[in-house]
Amino acid sequence: MSDLERDVRAFISDNFILDGDDLAGDASLTQQGVLDSMGVLELIMFVEERFGVKIPDEDTLPENLDSVDRIVRYVQARTGEVHG
Repeated sequence: MSDLERDVRAFISDNFILDGDDLAGDASLTQQGVLDSMGVLELIMFVEERFGVKIPDEDTLPENLDSVDRIVRYVQARTGEVHG
């Protein structure tokens, strides 16, 4: 597990009623009931602050932010980094 993924899972564990380590990487955070609209806003603020990534409104789509795997890929794409 990369540091980036570990940080995302820790954020989920710390801020929502769920153990982020038990969540499948491709599980939908909205369909699993982990994130609601306020949770998505919290997630966006976390990503912007923690990883220095500005998320424009047009990128606030499930394709980018609805699972741990998608969040990791999105941050990697925005930062140009690939984490193992």
